[in-house]
Amino acid sequence: MKESVYCRIIMAVFCFLLSLSCTTFASDQSGEKLFQAMKCAGCHDAEIKKRGPSLQKIARTYPDQESIFLYFTGKADPIVEPEREKTMRPRLRKIMKLNEAEKKALATYINTFKK
Repeated sequence: MKESVYCRIIMAVFCFLLSLSCTTFASDQSGEKLFQAMKCAGCHDAEIKKRGPSLQKIARTYPDQESIFLYFTGKADPIVEPEREKTMRPRLRKIMKLNEAEKKALATYINTFKK
């Protein structure tokens, strides 16, 4: 009887952990899809500066994913090239219209470039 209960608990924990990893993977993928769909790649490359800073520079400059998310919500000032914020402002207005999960997915995707 006790073995059955332990097995169920272990299986429940395993399923929970598996669901967390799948959610993280899905967020990374949806963030990348949003990045492409919103045409962010027109100004931002993974490694090199184009019209805007590279994703690596953004990820290294912002202390964590939450701070990127706060910028996307308009609750934080830009800290990467703030003097060029006017260039990003129209795009930021579109990002601000995304729902919370989409903004988090986009922030998660960008944060994956932290090296």
